Amino acid sequence: MSSTLQELFIPAHDGAPEPPRNKVTVVGVGQVGMACAVSILLKELADELALVDVMEDKLKGEMMDLQHGSLFLKTHKIVADKDYSVTADSRVVVLTAGVRQREGESRLDLVQRNVDIFKSIVPQIVTYSPHCVIIVVSNPVDVLTYVTWKLSGLPKHRVLGSGTNLDSARFRFLMADRLGVHPSGFHGWIMGEHGDTSVPVWSGANVAGVSLRVLNPDVGTDVDPENCKETHKMVVDSAYEVIKLKGYTNWAIGLSVADLTESIVRNLRRIHPVSTMVQGMYGITEEVYLSIPCVLDGGGVASVVHVSLSDDEAAQMRASGSALWDIHKELQDL
Repeated sequence: MSSTLQELFIPAHDGAPEPPRNKVTVVGVGQVGMACAVSILLKELADELALVDVMEDKLKGEMMDLQHGSLFLKTHKIVADKDYSVTADSRVVVLTAGVRQREGESRLDLVQRNVDIFKSIVPQIVTYSPHCVIIVVSNPVDVLTYVTWKLSGLPKHRVLGSGTNLDSARFRFLMADRLGVHPSGFHGWIMGEHGDTSVPVWSGANVAGVSLRVLNPDVGTDVDPENCKETHKMVVDSAYEVIKLKGYTNWAIGLSVADLTESIVRNLRRIHPVSTMVQGMYGITEEVYLSIPCVLDGGGVASVVHVSLSDDEAAQMRASGSALWDIHKELQDL
């Protein structure tokens, strides 16, 4: 083939090939990891995509399957290996690896098992891509984002969690469906923990700047005649319902992570509710990661939006922080 190449191409320069400018790595090729990978490819965000996993056969199979579709993509190089050298020079690393909760297993036990896995992953990511931004997707995402930050040694703005970006998308879909508009027409945020203690910010919910709380002062409360509070319960329960129905969630989180990746790779400075360090905000004194609206640019979290919460919403944020700190205190070998 070398002779064919020599006959076919005349080199225009003698230098080495240009390194990738927007390389994205996805660690973990399970349902979530591959949904993230496909969503990133379809949004044309990466000039190189790397996949990493310990399951070599599945990893190679997923790589080949995507490579065979390269004609229909704008990413010409798709690589995979269990060796983290394949991730070198990544601009964004999406971390979806981890283990699922066993029957009867406590949340703390699950977290500790994932901490042990992350201890073998995160240092290698940073070794090969010291300037990357890490997006943590693995659950419990807020705790594992904190763990990743601790293990990586990276500045806090370059380690973020997917957090409540998807919760907020679910919230906007469900409320927009109630109101008969597109999800982009309803503006509302879910903050705090990605989980049962998440905080719906009803005080800021609006359509085209028209506050729902002005129209219905009891919106989202126990005495709301329209029972909008049920919508937040549906947000919290939705993942459990999807898992019950199909065994896992993947497409929505994949689209959500691609959306975050786009804001970073294209330096868009869009605002997303992602998990970031919130110590010192809303009376939270502990070193914890929770979701608040953040401006994302090429360096990760450029700034955070100080949302004016109601007293009750701020109290819920503090409760989320305390619940997570109780877990952090029990973590070993960080």
